[in-house]
Amino acid sequence: RSNTRTDFIRCEAAFRKNPSIVFTTVCPSVVGASQTVVSNRQGNASLQPEESKNLTYGMVFETTFLPPEWGRVSFTADWWRVEQSHVVGIFGDDNHILLDYALRVQGSSNPAVVRAAPTPEDVTAFAGSGIAPVGQILFVNDNYFNLDQRSVQGWDFGFYYRLNDTPIGDFDFRINAAFLDKFFQGVSESGQVINAAAAAGQIRAVPVSGQGDLVRNYGRPEWRWTSSLTWKLGQWQAGWFTSYVGDVYDNFIKRDSDQALWIIDSMQTHNLYVQYTLGDERQTRLRLGVRNLTDEQPPLADTNFGYLGDIDTGAGRFIYGSIRKTF
Repeated sequence: RSNTRTDFIRCEAAFRKNPSIVFTTVCPSVVGASQTVVSNRQGNASLQPEESKNLTYGMVFETTFLPPEWGRVSFTADWWRVEQSHVVGIFGDDNHILLDYALRVQGSSNPAVVRAAPTPEDVTAFAGSGIAPVGQILFVNDNYFNLDQRSVQGWDFGFYYRLNDTPIGDFDFRINAAFLDKFFQGVSESGQVINAAAAAGQIRAVPVSGQGDLVRNYGRPEWRWTSSLTWKLGQWQAGWFTSYVGDVYDNFIKRDSDQALWIIDSMQTHNLYVQYTLGDERQTRLRLGVRNLTDEQPPLADTNFGYLGDIDTGAGRFIYGSIRKTF
């Protein structure tokens, strides 16, 4: 696979020669710094099997003591924790390039980043920076290996209310929420090298992606929840559904004002439908509905499509109708 990556060592060389160059997590003005990088991946004969330990506690509360005409209420809460070791994964081509940056300012390099020989233009670009010139990145060998320990824990909540046989119909309301309390991926030895170089001021403080505290990191929002309300009366039925995803950090963009990571805003969408069923045995159903009722647009993110498709949707308002026949 290929991705657009920043060759940080080129940014460093240009910045040393001209400190006015903007160099945060990217350096858009440096020629050749943004490259399409091919990432090669393959198995590893020395991989160890993953191991995990799971722990869950839960409770359920139901109002069975209430009169039926008051409805039925249920509440659930579950706490869970997963401890994993020898997690199989990749370091990431972006992290490999970052490691190459950290090692090259110290006089070595990362052999996983395979480069072409420096051209005369490359030699000129690095002249006077104190850094040995490098060629363009040909590919990155990003093979699978055993990551350090991973610890994940959180809460799941549920609230349900059902009220039947009222003069205006039956009602069913529910809400489910998930809270990600902890997601910590142990920092690998290579990640520690990068962090140590950043702490010593040898390189820019570009974060190691996919390691450390990962709550609100890219595709891991702290909060998610969904809610629905259904109404039925005779052959009529209507429903409402809403979905919420909390905000997360974009690891690849910093604000110019304070160099804080860009925040990908939260997103909430609403769906609505109404339907009518024909026949005594309800054999034919007519439905009219709309998805993304308020035509919400996904929050801006640094991706090819401009939004984070792992958690957000780019589909706008969508009105639909359907007929279902049961034989």
